[in-house]
Amino acid sequence: MQVSLNLTQQCKQAMTATDTLVSSLSGGLAGSITEVIFYTIDSFKIQQQTGDKISLHRLYRGAVPIALCGAFPSLAVFFGVFTPLKKYVSRDQNGNFAHNGTGIFIASIVAAVPSSLVGIPSDVLKKRLVLGIDPTIHLAVKNVIKNGGIKGLFLGWQTNLIKDIPFAGLKISLYENIKAQYLFYHQKEEATPVESACVGLVAGTITSVLTCPIDCVNTRIKSGELADFSVWGAHREILKRNGLPALFRGLLPRTLILSLGSSVFWFWYMKLQNELNDICYAG
Repeated sequence: MQVSLNLTQQCKQAMTATDTLVSSLSGGLAGSITEVIFYTIDSFKIQQQTGDKISLHRLYRGAVPIALCGAFPSLAVFFGVFTPLKKYVSRDQNGNFAHNGTGIFIASIVAAVPSSLVGIPSDVLKKRLVLGIDPTIHLAVKNVIKNGGIKGLFLGWQTNLIKDIPFAGLKISLYENIKAQYLFYHQKEEATPVESACVGLVAGTITSVLTCPIDCVNTRIKSGELADFSVWGAHREILKRNGLPALFRGLLPRTLILSLGSSVFWFWYMKLQNELNDICYAG
């Protein structure tokens, strides 16, 4: 009897580890696909936020390396942390799954910390490339390290955390809660990739508007144009220089990126997750 219980526990642990790995890979791959698709729109937004003249030839600069070295590891880490935490906080007293909005919000902001830190270097390099500070990613890395050392790759990390943590909490919580309501209403256990895409569209649109100011501040800090690199100091400097509308520069492209981008991301996340699960649990 004891042997049987031990085997059952080991099987559950193996399934949990496999689910986490599948979720992590699905998140990383879906993030890379989404990054490449919407890279030019995001580049346009970055140039608009700094008040730069839009340079078309820089809009796709660095897309593939940034997607592979930034989006993939960042989102793989996020879902690698978020998935087991979500399962832990979403169990009732009998050990069955039960949607827990507060728990999911906490799990998402916890997962956002390592995810954000992993993604900061690629964010710094991307902004240097699309703003024309450096022509290639090789030179961008060389110049950042030459001028600021390794810590130069983490310029504005405080702003990234302040932006990414509430961003992840809002976006994931909205997505999970809207999806839970949708599934409850339609009496379904899981959403299809297309249904997930529609939920992601709504969650991404709301999140984009609420987090636009901190995103503008993040861009202006990484452009190197501000005298104050602190979050609140940068806010004050931008307001003094350009007024309140400057904090909402790039809102339209940001909304397009986060609404359509969320839709594309969740479609591919669910599709890849289903396919990887079929491979892992075949037979």
